[in-house]
Amino acid sequence: MTNAFETIDLNLEPIYKFRFDNSEKHVHLTQQQLDLIPYLSATVTNKDDFSSIQNQHGEHILKPPIYYTSFMAILHSIRLSSLLLTVGSDM
Repeated sequence: MTNAFETIDLNLEPIYKFRFDNSEKHVHLTQQQLDLIPYLSATVTNKDDFSSIQNQHGEHILKPPIYYTSFMAILHSIRLSSLLLTVGSDM
């Protein structure tokens, strides 16, 4: 099986791949983003405990009731909150 993450350029920041079950929709998360979603972080940490979590492409499979549209709204909210916290701490 391939690794669950790959790296971007020289930053060497891991990227975790997730695919939504029975769909071609997918999302790639950085370690920082993954840490903000405890369920997904636990899924990655415990991937060896469950044979159905990862596919042959190293993607973590997200099954219902996790749906792409809802997940993207949550991810957008998390990104916005993180951005606002970062901007607020710079003031």
